[in-house]
Formats: sequence, C-alpha cells, structure tokens
Amino acid sequence: MTDSTSASDVEQTRELPFDAAVVERTADETGVGADDLTDALLVLDAELLGNHSEYEGGYDYVTVDGRRAYLVDEAVWEAFAASFDLDEELLAAARRAHDEQARLLFDSSVESAPPAEDAVGVVVGVDTAEEMV
Repeated sequence: MTDSTSASDVEQTRELPFDAAVVERTADETGVGADDLTDALLVLDAELLGNHSEYEGGYDYVTVDGRRAYLVDEAVWEAFAASFDLDEELLAAARRAHDEQARLLFDSSVESAPPAEDAVGVVVGVDTAEEMV
C-alpha cells in the first residue's frame, strides 16, 4: 500500500474481483483517481454479476479464486461500456483494469491458452452458487 492508498481504498477493492495492485497501477498509469476508478469498477461489476450467461457460451473464460475472466470482442466491451454514463477517460481506465486483471487470471490458470492480443478482458466476481463450471 502506497502513501496515497488509504485503508478504505483497499477495503473497497476487496469487494471487487480485482487485485488492489491492478487498481492502483491502472489509476497511476492512466491518471484517474483510485477512488473514481474503484467506484466505476464497482458499478460495472454490479451490472456484470448477473450476466455471466451472456459471455459463457461464446467466449473463452477461466475461473480463478472466485473470479471469472472472459476474453471478448472489442464490440462487446464497447456495447457494454456505452450503457454507462461515465466519462471516456474513466471508462478507458476501467477497461484497462479489466483487461490486465483478465490476462493475469488467464496466465495463472493452468488450463488456459494465452489470451489473444486483440481480445478484451472482462472480469467479474463469481458467487459459489453461480459457478457452474
């Protein structure tokens, strides 16, 4: 935890399917505030929670430590992101966090092939009751 990361920031990221380091690094690299990025990721995650079935049938995914990472087409991410009233800079940072976390989860899974370069990562928490692998 850096000096600029408060205990409440870390607590909020625990509610997310993201590593705190991914959120912090993305905020630093994109110039958006960590609090703003965390809030955006919370909003996106709430929407994604009930939509696993939209991605499971058509896209590669892995489930690691209660998190599911999907690799989707650019158009899928764009359509999803367009339904939110977030500024472009914040959406770009959220996409970057999703993509980085998804690639890390795919890399850590022994069952997966390396992600395609043109795929966009989408990460969502998986409640045990939802997991149907």
